[in-house]
Amino acid sequence: MKIKIFSVATQTTSTLKQIYFVLAIFAAIIFVGQVSAADNAYAPSCTYQVGQGSSRQSLFQDAYNRSIQALGCPTDTPHWDSGLVVQNFPYVATWGESAIYHDQNSDNPAFTVPAFVVHGDILLYYRNNKGWLGTPATDEFVNANNKAQSNFMGGYVIHDAAAGTTTGYTWPTSFSNWRADYFNGYYEGKNLTGIPAYVGDEGTSSGITHNWGSNAPGNGHTGVWADNFAARFTKNVYFTAGTYQFNVTSDDGIRVWVNGQQIINDFTAGYKNIHQPFSIATSGTYEVKVEYFEKTGSAYLSFNWNRTQPDLVINNLSPSYYSTCPGDSWGYSYQLKNQGVAAADAHFTRYYIGNTPTDYTNPVGGESVSLSLAPGQSLTYQHAINAGEFGLGTHYFIVKADYNDIISESNEDNNVSYATVVIGEDTVAPTGSISINGGSSTTNSQNVTLNLSANDTGTCSDGVEQMRFSNNGSSWSSWQSYGTSKSWSLTSGDGTKYVYVQYKDAYGNISASYHDTITLDTTPPSTPALVSPANGSTTNDSTPYFDWNNASGATLYQI
Repeated sequence: MKIKIFSVATQTTSTLKQIYFVLAIFAAIIFVGQVSAADNAYAPSCTYQVGQGSSRQSLFQDAYNRSIQALGCPTDTPHWDSGLVVQNFPYVATWGESAIYHDQNSDNPAFTVPAFVVHGDILLYYRNNKGWLGTPATDEFVNANNKAQSNFMGGYVIHDAAAGTTTGYTWPTSFSNWRADYFNGYYEGKNLTGIPAYVGDEGTSSGITHNWGSNAPGNGHTGVWADNFAARFTKNVYFTAGTYQFNVTSDDGIRVWVNGQQIINDFTAGYKNIHQPFSIATSGTYEVKVEYFEKTGSAYLSFNWNRTQPDLVINNLSPSYYSTCPGDSWGYSYQLKNQGVAAADAHFTRYYIGNTPTDYTNPVGGESVSLSLAPGQSLTYQHAINAGEFGLGTHYFIVKADYNDIISESNEDNNVSYATVVIGEDTVAPTGSISINGGSSTTNSQNVTLNLSANDTGTCSDGVEQMRFSNNGSSWSSWQSYGTSKSWSLTSGDGTKYVYVQYKDAYGNISASYHDTITLDTTPPSTPALVSPANGSTTNDSTPYFDWNNASGATLYQI
């Protein structure tokens, strides 16, 4: 290169300005050209090399090359700053001051987390807001509004050159469809543990479709690379119980989880077309997570699901009645329909008694239907069952359909049906009565006869089974078989006596206490004293008159 040097003394002011401009351009050319595309990390004319001394030097070189080597020579070596490794670069006219940042603590396995360039006004803003912005996640790019932007772990920063403003924003936290997290880096066969390069709201209520081709997501306006990127999509979805088919077409790798259970796992390069069935036993809201990565070439992702149809379905399951007692029997009827998948000459249903609608641990029989049931045809079947096969309480009679005598399908849109039955438990206590000596008010003997009567009106009652007795209402005899008469001994000593009785039925229900009273008198009256006529005297009166002193305790005198 030849440079013409002018004599400053002979130039006008305008000419001097031209000289200074030419020299400035020359200096800029020399400065920027110190590190070439071929030897940017090892330029002998730089005091420091790009990534010098770092165990991740190649990541710093990659970031430098993505900037088209426009950063100039480093002003220092990579060093730790606020939990990140950073290497600084000087001010240049087109880029301003620059720095390359790398999150080495998160780079595990090594060389999976890229380093990124931050420069100009965004770098100045970042240095003052590292606390909430966190780790850089992209190089600077031009967003869809034609403004400079860099993305970080905690949000993103936009520089509006026309307005002269630089503003930071946090990532969204609520999503109407799918939360989409994009990652820059090579992720084949690896976990998505890096910092998201972009967070967005994408997809529809029932799936995700992206045909990026050879372009970057968002046509390069999101900071995500066109190759070697990954994405994670998450959404809470309500599913009714049943079997679903999850469908994926992708280029390259794909992984899918439902409620934390991985159902698809092919995180390798190449075209994928996968249809995976998955059963959901209980209706509810579950997280669906889809992870995708793009290596190179064309990028495509389509993900959705649909409910699968069973071969046989159960319709109109109905018991003869819903509440019964142990030992009773009742019938069930149901309709079996061939949806068009099962063989026309081999059908099977199986019955269960469960404590829940999905309890298949207690099969009570089955029915093989060998007659022809053509596709679309329905037939009604009946089954009788004894309540003795149930315990007391609420239970479920379950009918499950399949074909070829194999009960393997889950609940696929009426492949299983159930009806509730309550096995009655008698909770009604007996009622009754008692009388002593047929209702007498007094007795002169401790030994009495108890006259008894009891009745049990419970729904599932088999009558009164036992009874017991007490003289004081607290100390009871042992339980004994129920009868209408009972010999009993009163407590000793004259006076009013109580006798109590309780009745019990077959379910253990005990009646209230019933009682009767009687007066026990075992003491004879005193001997009366004759006043007149005198003892031993005689009379010829045909109607003599007698006079005596009353005897103690006497109620009747006999002469």
